[in-house]
Amino acid sequence: MVPPSGAKTPATLTRPTAGSRPGTSATFQWSAGTNVASYALSIGSSAGATDIYSPNQGTALSVTVSGLPKDGRPLFVRLTSAFTGAASQSRDYSFVAFVA
Repeated sequence: MVPPSGAKTPATLTRPTAGSRPGTSATFQWSAGTNVASYALSIGSSAGATDIYSPNQGTALSVTVSGLPKDGRPLFVRLTSAFTGAASQSRDYSFVAFVA
């Protein structure tokens, strides 16, 4: 099904798969969504937190993040899609940190 012209659909994280255990370095990849102007990926120790990683990705569809914890704690990832002339939309995902 083709979205109507002007439809706004947020990006979806495609890698790593939700619930997996990324290593201390992991590549996060996402779909383009529809009519998205830019993306932001943040990683935190609690839902909505940005204490581990939070740069804006601009128009990139992936980023490799190094320095992820290796203590088995939950990791909360938020992928935000910014639309031109409309409110941003976020999708949340959770992972478990690698245990060294």
